[in-house]
Amino acid sequence: MPLSLSRRLLLAGPVLLAEAPRGAAAAGPAARHIAVACWGGSYADVQRAVVDVRAGGLDIVVAQRITTEAERVARLLSPQAGGIDVALLSDVDAYRLSLRQLFAPVTTAGVAGLPTIAGGLRAPYGVPQGRTALTIAYNTTRVRVAPRGFRELFAVAKQGRVGFSSQLAIHNLAAGAIAEQHDGPASLQAARNIFSALRKAGRLRLFADNETLGAALAEGEIDMAPMWRSRAHVWQSQGRPVHDQVPVEGAIPFTILACVPVASRQQAAAMSYLDLLLHADVQRAMAERTGLLPTIVDARLDPALAARIGFTAAQQARFRPLSLDAVARNGLELRHYWDHELA
Repeated sequence: MPLSLSRRLLLAGPVLLAEAPRGAAAAGPAARHIAVACWGGSYADVQRAVVDVRAGGLDIVVAQRITTEAERVARLLSPQAGGIDVALLSDVDAYRLSLRQLFAPVTTAGVAGLPTIAGGLRAPYGVPQGRTALTIAYNTTRVRVAPRGFRELFAVAKQGRVGFSSQLAIHNLAAGAIAEQHDGPASLQAARNIFSALRKAGRLRLFADNETLGAALAEGEIDMAPMWRSRAHVWQSQGRPVHDQVPVEGAIPFTILACVPVASRQQAAAMSYLDLLLHADVQRAMAERTGLLPTIVDARLDPALAARIGFTAAQQARFRPLSLDAVARNGLELRHYWDHELA
């Protein structure tokens, strides 16, 4: 059966590295200790400065568990899942794992801020921390005219001037499917054909993660890449010659969700942490430092920032969300293809 992408939003929206919890020395006897598994690098730094520090005011001491998302998923599926109290995941992986009943239900009893979540982003198994969408990031010194869309990007890829982050494997394939779409639904099988052809021609430029790709983009090693608008904004803010363009075919929306595993022994504290993620001041601070759009209705951003990291009503109407059910059924196969047939 061909794998297809839908325009309809279906979301109701190696080894663990432990870091010593900040502020543990000052914690009183009533402090509750939780382990939060998340991405590393600048994301972890901001998470610590914006969220974990505020958690101390709730007598919650946070120990970050820095992992790749694949490692978090493997850990959650293992008997040792009890070592994680909060897991930060992509919307596709959060949904896939929720089908296995791995997450505690999120209710207003533990997360009072649930009613403030914007419509279309609510899920019974987690809370949305932030959102963005896949656009086309490009080097402004090398590319004089912004690429119009994914089809143009893949034409440039045949010249070996487009980079692809392996962190975004499923979304890269989705972009390829959209580029090849004609009259029928976008087919992920067609996307596999595109990437296999690029690899055979020696034109496939893969990068291990977003940060490595970003450095290559800024240095002119590549001209453009599919990338989150939030990440392109951060690079631009750092003074890199990077901007991004919303593809004419439609951007692919993406949400980060925070979930509490049923195996957690600190569920009450973990739910309090989820509620903290929904506080308006936290949402604004995350937007300012990561470029992730707020997920609640009452977080007001500076108009200039909102225009830079957000999307117009017309652009949102053209969003191309992944079918979470299709990815849940076929995601492992697609990930295996990316990791073992392309890399």
